[in-house]
Amino acid sequence: MGKFNLYRMIVDNSAIEIEFKRVNEWLLDRKKVPKDWNKRLKALHLKLEQLLDSFQLDNPQIREYVTRNRDSFDFLCLRTLCDMLLRTDEAKQKTLFGQYSSTLITQWLALRTLYQKDSLHIADMGRAMAQNTSFEIPALKRNIISNETAIHEIHMKVADARSNAKTAERDYENHCQRLGIKGESVAREVALLTSKLPELYADIVSSLKNQEIGELIQYYKRFSKFSLLGKDIEVPLPLLEYFQKYNDDLVALYQSRNQGKETEELLKQNERRYEKYAAIASEVPIDIEALPMELPVIETIEAGSGGIDWGITLEESSDNKKEDKPAENFTKWEDFIILDDEPKKDDNAKGGESQISAPTGDTLLADIEFRNLLIGEINELLYFIKHRIHESKQSDGNSLFQVYAHSETGDIFDISEDKLKTWLKVVENPLNLLTSYKIRSLFIMKDSPKNRQRICDELMRYKTLARKQEENARALLRKIDDLESQNKTLRANLEEMTKHTTALKVAVEADMKTLIKRDVVITGEVNKLIK
Repeated sequence: MGKFNLYRMIVDNSAIEIEFKRVNEWLLDRKKVPKDWNKRLKALHLKLEQLLDSFQLDNPQIREYVTRNRDSFDFLCLRTLCDMLLRTDEAKQKTLFGQYSSTLITQWLALRTLYQKDSLHIADMGRAMAQNTSFEIPALKRNIISNETAIHEIHMKVADARSNAKTAERDYENHCQRLGIKGESVAREVALLTSKLPELYADIVSSLKNQEIGELIQYYKRFSKFSLLGKDIEVPLPLLEYFQKYNDDLVALYQSRNQGKETEELLKQNERRYEKYAAIASEVPIDIEALPMELPVIETIEAGSGGIDWGITLEESSDNKKEDKPAENFTKWEDFIILDDEPKKDDNAKGGESQISAPTGDTLLADIEFRNLLIGEINELLYFIKHRIHESKQSDGNSLFQVYAHSETGDIFDISEDKLKTWLKVVENPLNLLTSYKIRSLFIMKDSPKNRQRICDELMRYKTLARKQEENARALLRKIDDLESQNKTLRANLEEMTKHTTALKVAVEADMKTLIKRDVVITGEVNKLIK
């Protein structure tokens, strides 16, 4: 009874129900096919392969049918092909004995007869039906679903790549804007930037020549003398006083004037002090388009380790910090420079007193040592003003301010708090100009062509990243097109195989009815294909 549980037979004349994958087992149990049916089918399949390999016919419809079903040519395909051959003009040509003149038709009809002997054609169709339903069709569906999942994931990667490309472009534009260039020709624009330094020097000098700063210097000197109990000791601010009278002159001219040795030759040289900036701008820039796709990794130098001292020791307000300090996502150009001009000390200085190194041919603002000294003097005034404002806010009877105010020189405390705040703003202006992000970057570019090259390379990293991300997005889109094309083919194959498997089911039911003289119903998963 165990084997009879594989199917259910209804008595009398009702239909016999057979599970789709048990058809051949059912035929074998009832001796409707020989025991070696599988071996005989293999022999027939070899003969079928020979006929398919040697198939030659000018009928395009038949050739297309054979080509389309070449990899899964079962008996149902064979029977359909024979029917198509019998409708051709070659089938109308026969011998005197009534045989077909075409060898091709004769061979295919003979093979069909061999299949039909001992019901092997039903076994072949039953096996094909079970194979398609259990394996081939589910595999096609899995491949389609897998491709759809991959397409969805790739679409997300495309979105990420495009987002990264836009971010890189935006960073590039922000960096260019921060430096004050358009970014259309980076190398030339970076070279031209240094030619703008004299304009910035002029702005700084103009701010240093402010009359309010002159008044503040005199007030500072009076207050210092008073604090030293009237001793005839002058606390100088030499650079600030120099800029009140002169301009951003050569260091050599400044030193000569301090020694009372101003010469005509130095004055002539001073007139040409900014010519080198125009020379830098006229240099042949590097060809950005020739930069390699893979830019070399630049070994960065930790901030502050290279010897540049911007002289910013004053505790700045939050507004100034926002203005001067680049945002975190901006490149710190100072990290990409090679420093060769650290402040130098004169080993022969007397009494441990630091001495300024020999003139380098730069102006006061361009020379790092004098620039730092100037920033130090400005910071000294800022601290002085802030201290005076602090004292004025705490001017009670016990304050030192009140003691000074009732002294013989109390007039130096007649300065109002509003006046002190005005001086504070006036002094902060040149400091902000001297320590701004833009001018610091320009000083770095001025130092050497190698520094400008490194800044150009760093800028171009963003362009290279954006280009790579766009290329990656295009490659991913091509992959999506390939997967969609595959799915189109897979869906067509699935539809074709579903129709063919359904036809196999119908053919098996019909041929088995003919064989056993009773209705047969194939049950199981194969019926879901029809739905």
